[in-house]
Amino acid sequence: MSLCLHEVQGDPYPDRIGGILSMSIGIPMTTTTPKESLLVSRNLSKNVGNQVFIPKRFLYGVIPTALVDHYSFWQNENDDIVGYETRSAVKSDDNYDVMQSGPKTRLRIFMTKDADMDLTGFCNSNADVLVKRIPIKDDEFDSDNIDPNRPVLTLLNVMSASPASILKRFGMLLSRLDNLSNVLVWSTSDICSTQDGATIDEIELPRVNLSFKSKKIEKLDGSIEYRLYSNDHDGLYISTSLESRDITERLLGGINHFIVLQNADNDLFVLIPGCALPRRLNTEVNRLSVQVILDRRNKDWISNLGEVKCYIYPIHNSKGTCYNNLLINQK
Repeated sequence: MSLCLHEVQGDPYPDRIGGILSMSIGIPMTTTTPKESLLVSRNLSKNVGNQVFIPKRFLYGVIPTALVDHYSFWQNENDDIVGYETRSAVKSDDNYDVMQSGPKTRLRIFMTKDADMDLTGFCNSNADVLVKRIPIKDDEFDSDNIDPNRPVLTLLNVMSASPASILKRFGMLLSRLDNLSNVLVWSTSDICSTQDGATIDEIELPRVNLSFKSKKIEKLDGSIEYRLYSNDHDGLYISTSLESRDITERLLGGINHFIVLQNADNDLFVLIPGCALPRRLNTEVNRLSVQVILDRRNKDWISNLGEVKCYIYPIHNSKGTCYNNLLINQK
């Protein structure tokens, strides 16, 4: 489940896949009885044209849940999809005031269909899509008043990246902090098709309240290096050194849900999210197993954490121990 773009609701149970502890849910052999459905369409303006409402459940597993939950989706006549930010209502003086915090954005999902037609009648035709997040100035549904002071971001798909690519390696590294359904990797590159190259410029993990931004660093020897700096911990960036990871793994033992940060002085820090609920791995043979697995989607557990959802521990310069005191340095 940690490598899927959606987390199925329900009570998950720990299981093993290929000898690796994982979370699983559901029975794939079950069937669904057809029911009546409702088609909702609208026509806001001549410029926008006719739009059909797309229920969120149709997009689960197709794009990350972090985006599906934040937007409502309407499909244009050319099959492209527009995601409008979901507005939150706050009760004030017996009235509900519409409030949306943070900079306003809109999703644009551009679809390119394969030439092969699906003749089975089960909607199995293939297509590629580009998911772009457009910065806008206002919430007018019938127009895109683009904000030129903020970049247009294109979503990168960790799932389809080649195993040896930097995108896949960073995606697997970030899956230590949260499931890929809540990991958003963005590029500011001008991408027109799914075959175009792209840079990794911004990373967001909204559930654990973390984000990173790429910076170009010129080293003393004149070489250029790109680092992903934390927006929440000043001066710290993601360490890609295998040595620093080995040092941290020796210190933490069986704890593996962490990443290593470092600063310009090569000081190391361990970043550990607190959003995961520890669950014992129960089996039919052993009901008192000491093996523990992490459930990252327990809403009660996450809601009790408050605003701070990650913790950072500095590693002593001797590389032999972590400091006991907890550093919290978040916005």
